[in-house]
Amino acid sequence: MQAEETKPIVLEAAILEHLDAKSARFSCRITSLNNEEVKEHGIILYSGIFPNVKEEQVSIGGKVEIGKISYNYTPSLPFEIGKNYMVAFYVQSEKSFYRSGLISFKWNNVQVNPQNDLSATAGETITITGNFEGIDEKFIITDWNTSATTPFTLSGDKKSLSFVVPKTTIPHGSILNFNLSKRTTEGGNEFSTIALCRVKILATISPLERSQLHLSDAIPLKGNNLPNIYEIPADLMLIIGDQKIRYQNPLRLTSIEGLKGNNLKIGYSNGRDEIIFPEPIQLIIPNKNDIRFNEKVVHPGSQLRLQGLEFAKFFNYGSTSFKVGGAPLTQAINPFPYNLDIIVPQVADGHHAVEIISPFYNGIVSTEKIEVKALKLSGPSQVNAHVGSTIQIKGSFINGKIYEVHIGGHTIYNIIPQNGEISFEVPNLKSGKNEVKISYRHESWDSHFSTSPFTVFVEKSTITSVSPLVAYAGDVITVTGRGLNTGSSYTLGGHYINVVNKTADGFKFLIPSGFQKGKARLTIEINDDIIQSEDYIEVK
Repeated sequence: MQAEETKPIVLEAAILEHLDAKSARFSCRITSLNNEEVKEHGIILYSGIFPNVKEEQVSIGGKVEIGKISYNYTPSLPFEIGKNYMVAFYVQSEKSFYRSGLISFKWNNVQVNPQNDLSATAGETITITGNFEGIDEKFIITDWNTSATTPFTLSGDKKSLSFVVPKTTIPHGSILNFNLSKRTTEGGNEFSTIALCRVKILATISPLERSQLHLSDAIPLKGNNLPNIYEIPADLMLIIGDQKIRYQNPLRLTSIEGLKGNNLKIGYSNGRDEIIFPEPIQLIIPNKNDIRFNEKVVHPGSQLRLQGLEFAKFFNYGSTSFKVGGAPLTQAINPFPYNLDIIVPQVADGHHAVEIISPFYNGIVSTEKIEVKALKLSGPSQVNAHVGSTIQIKGSFINGKIYEVHIGGHTIYNIIPQNGEISFEVPNLKSGKNEVKISYRHESWDSHFSTSPFTVFVEKSTITSVSPLVAYAGDVITVTGRGLNTGSSYTLGGHYINVVNKTADGFKFLIPSGFQKGKARLTIEINDDIIQSEDYIEVK
């Protein structure tokens, strides 16, 4: 008599032996049975993702034996691509319900040859090869950076898939990962997305809206996927003339060293493509006929203001130089939008044009000319004079300009000529020969001196007359002479006197009360010289 089996019914995990769109073959092994009467056995098929899981129980029959059991399953509708399925075998006895371990599976007849090193611009078409027979209307293309979907088309043989890179605001160099996903009404994508490609987004820059520009213009750049100005990628370059420079927006031509010419090709390189715009930048050329001067006549070394142009629009002063009469000079000083100040170099006397030399224009030479004349003195080279005397000097002075006279350590300021002549008073100097220098200044306060020699011989002060020669205490005495106003002391007979109405040609004083009666001479001490009147004053 056979012994009664007491172990429970044991089913090994289910096995998937075959899968296509319309059928699947499953198997399982039963390793033990008890004495329970088997009422039914079959498979349980689960589909979907929690919590939207559907369950289908399919009965195979009642009788079952230890060993392998198999079942060919045909779904009412073809398996959905990428959908999650699980299957287990079961045995229902009189006493209990037994189930094998689950096996999960997906049906997928989509194979992709992914591309991971692509670069593309917005609007560019990307084609991915593979087997796309299982694609239907529920599939979409998405990327990880945006929530937008991207339309696609399949080739007739379904061996390739194409889509257009969408327009986005992400900056140049950003990465978009495009994936194939299936749209479903069951709570989202029901399977892991299929990676299609990894794309580096490249910027595109549009041609300029205006091609005729001033050198100083800030040029705004427009396009797609332009970078943030604070994070400029190294592979995005602007092409200006014969140079490539790091991307900047707005573009400022004055910031580009070595740039030259007024017809400049312009374009860009985004690391893959090099694009040159059909229209170059054409710089607006300054009109030389508009250049005017604030003065008609100047000395070498003087400041000259150029007017008539909005100079700041046309010139980059770091790369601009100047010539007057062919002689070079330093760069401009005090550049203003509508004015330009230069220092006139040492050139021969005559009428000269001003040339502005810029790498962006062929020589700009003013139509108007400036008269340049050196400061030269005319007339005698020496004048004899007393202290306080007025001296007139003729020369190539410019009316309205300010000059200075330097003599014996003294400087006389703010002398303005009239009719080509200046005048000044001889300061308090010792008698003798004194060299005179005449200068003019410009805004930097450098002094420029005349080249002609000129001297003043200061003669010793003299008393020519004293009147009256007979006086009483309290009487007014009048003294005349030359150079009498700079005395350090005035005495009569050794007694100090107070003088009034003092000029270079004379003065007056009172006979002091109580003055000793008698005759006395007038004595004046001037610059270490002692002079006395020839006549005596008799005080009664």
